[in-house]
Amino acid sequence: MAKKLQNTIPTLMNIISLITILSLLNLSVAYNDGYHENLSPKTLGLEQEQLTHLHFYFHDTASGQKPTA
Repeated sequence: MAKKLQNTIPTLMNIISLITILSLLNLSVAYNDGYHENLSPKTLGLEQEQLTHLHFYFHDTASGQKPTA
C-alpha cells in the first residue's frame, strides 16, 4: 500500500503541474491581442503591385564525362 502511494503522489503532482502550466499558457495567449494589426496599403501610400514573370531554367547533365549533378 505504501509503495503504491509513493508512485501515485509524484504522478499526481506531475499532472497537476502540467494542467497549471497549460492553463497559464492559454491565458497568456488569450490576453495578447495587441500583438498585430492589419495595415491598409492605401494608408501607407502604396500602389498596386506589378506582376513579373521571372523564369529560371536549370539544365542538369547526369551522365557523360562532366556531369553537373
